[in-house]
Amino acid sequence: MNVNVTIPDDLYEQVESLACRQDQSRSDLYAQALKMLVHAQDAPDQPSSGPSRPEWLDWPSEKVTQVLNEVYSEHDSTLDPGLALLQSEAVREDW
Repeated sequence: MNVNVTIPDDLYEQVESLACRQDQSRSDLYAQALKMLVHAQDAPDQPSSGPSRPEWLDWPSEKVTQVLNEVYSEHDSTLDPGLALLQSEAVREDW
């Protein structure tokens, strides 16, 4: 079914970006989000059978810090000098 809806421009841009990052069509992303909303409204106390919220979104900040510290204790986090320069120039342009 084809439906027209109006959403704020900033939300549209966020959806476009998310769909691109997930290699998913905009229509599929909207359908997935609506299914999750309907399911949550119909059965708020039931576990979701559809796409679930990633566990790490509910972690306390201390847990996030712990996991990041573990990752960066094993992997170098130094930026390539050229990338660091480009990044600092991009930030300066926004100011």
